[in-house]
Amino acid sequence: MEKRHHKINNILILWFSQIITIVLNFSVQVILANNYSIEDTGVYFIVIYLMNLFSTICLFGINNYYIYRNATENKFNKYEIFNLVKIYLVLNLIFWILFNVIGIILYPSYKLFILSSSLLMIITSFLAILSGIYQIRNEIKNISLMQIIIPTIKVSALVFGIFVLNKYLYGYSIFSIALILTCMIVIYKQRESIRKYIKLEENTRELTVYQLLKVLAPYAFLNVFFLLYTQGNTLLLGIISKPESAALFGIAYLILNTFFIFPTAIFQKVLAHKLIYKMYDNETHFKVIIKYLVELLILLSVFFILIMFLCSSAFIVYVFGETYEKSVTLLNYLILIIPFRLVTILLGNVLNTDEYIYMRIKVELFITILNVSLNIILINFIGIFGVVIAVIITEILLCIFYLKVIHKLFGVYINKLIFLTLIPLYLVILLNMNFNIAIVIQILIIIILLKFIIRRINILWKQM
Repeated sequence: MEKRHHKINNILILWFSQIITIVLNFSVQVILANNYSIEDTGVYFIVIYLMNLFSTICLFGINNYYIYRNATENKFNKYEIFNLVKIYLVLNLIFWILFNVIGIILYPSYKLFILSSSLLMIITSFLAILSGIYQIRNEIKNISLMQIIIPTIKVSALVFGIFVLNKYLYGYSIFSIALILTCMIVIYKQRESIRKYIKLEENTRELTVYQLLKVLAPYAFLNVFFLLYTQGNTLLLGIISKPESAALFGIAYLILNTFFIFPTAIFQKVLAHKLIYKMYDNETHFKVIIKYLVELLILLSVFFILIMFLCSSAFIVYVFGETYEKSVTLLNYLILIIPFRLVTILLGNVLNTDEYIYMRIKVELFITILNVSLNIILINFIGIFGVVIAVIITEILLCIFYLKVIHKLFGVYINKLIFLTLIPLYLVILLNMNFNIAIVIQILIIIILLKFIIRRINILWKQM
């Protein structure tokens, strides 16, 4: 009973932190749209996406590797840890310099903003590693704290920038640098307490820097590929087109990505190591969990799409202003990817092991190349809506590929008829059908499927 109570408390804490994170991320968009120029907003999106990309490269999959090693061996050699630190520091130095050079070339008027974002890049990658360490120990409170630090820095700095040196994000940059340095000092002072989470043993394998790079490379590539096809769209749009287009698309896409913060955190920080353990310990239970999780996500997507479609128009115009009215149309098309993205986030974490990671790399390498190619071609021909088409195509294809991989590896069969529950809303969005009729049909489908949803939730609760 006590264990169950502790489990519920952890879920509530994570829920609370996710709500805070969602509010903070929305606040970033609201503050930018209402208090900064559309050019500043566009440059902010482009530079922050570039920062996220470089931060992921600097991380080099170390957090995923740490989680996998603990799930399988639960011990490290001190030389292995030393070499991991060496790789991390060298990569951060190289890409810190590269980020500043590229940023200043692209946007010379935003030099201080580029510098602050380069420091944010370093702290972002480190917090990801720290979160992985806490995840293994099931330290939900610390995990929750880690994920709100970066959005808190962004919101606080943007608010400061409204009143102090608003132009070219000078105020934001000054306050952001101060907060990041303070955060680094606090983490440094906690270094001894962090070390206790890492188990060191002398008689374990000693991996050289080269050997570690080979082991880490698949995890690093996967993270980079994921970021490119999920966030590279805004970056490419801003570079090929103009910052204003990036701002319009960025508002819509960030609203969608804010929605994905919660399920991503659940899959990565709570379920990932448990599912990997189940995969090796009890494959039968693992198959049941994956099957019902995927089907549940598709069924629940009906609710998510319906809510976002009903609220998007009024919300964007009211919160961000009429300047971003075009973002409403963009978001209404983008919400079509919700069920596919949810499934790929889940299955992607399941395939994050040495045995299956190369298969995942092949799939995501193809998807990334396709996504970048489609963006370059479609943006040049049809502008901002080309990005939307590229996003939808790549998300659907990736989901199909992942479902085939899971079926091939584990014999998990997902009932494809479940996807039919999405049709009414899809028709409304794509064909501008009569909204009221479609909503009635959709509500009937939800009522019919309610018992199937409840049944899957009960089974998953017992299995996990």
